[in-house]
Amino acid sequence: MVMLSDHIRHTQNPDQLEQFFLSATDRAFEITRGRGHPGRYSFPVVLVTPRGSHVTRKFSEIILIETGKNDWVVDKLP
Repeated sequence: MVMLSDHIRHTQNPDQLEQFFLSATDRAFEITRGRGHPGRYSFPVVLVTPRGSHVTRKFSEIILIETGKNDWVVDKLP
């Protein structure tokens, strides 16, 4: 939660955010090369989840922003 921006913490339901992170035990993430400009970068992400004998893939992105003093936070979750 410390690495999330104020924007995410104030616009998302805290219980749903907690559940998102707790349910990550059966998932994998593929993160590819990011793009952006100084202070804001976007990284394409694929969430990989087993579904029985199959694997599902959900395409999304993570956005990181600089908050100052070389600190970065996540401003968008997949």
